[in-house]
Amino acid sequence: MDAVRPGLEGTDFTLQIVLTHLSSLIIAIASGKLADTFGYQGLFVTELVLALVVFLSISFLFQKQKKESVCNYLMIYYKNINQALPRYTSYPPAKFF
Repeated sequence: MDAVRPGLEGTDFTLQIVLTHLSSLIIAIASGKLADTFGYQGLFVTELVLALVVFLSISFLFQKQKKESVCNYLMIYYKNINQALPRYTSYPPAKFF
């Protein structure tokens, strides 16, 4: 929903939902045809290979972005770790209630 057109959010959402349902229907039909042709073992092997290809391509394509986000998180964490933490004399804190 980050890429919707201003004023047409409902239409864009409807298109996204229709495409999601249509693609799931197409995938269900294709997996049924694969199971008929190659058997369930062939279907699972095909799904495994496809999942590995997608996983490796995502990890390769977004490797730089992942490193940058981890570095940013660590910088924020270490910057905030040196700040004084509030110390409470009682539990729960007096201002809690």
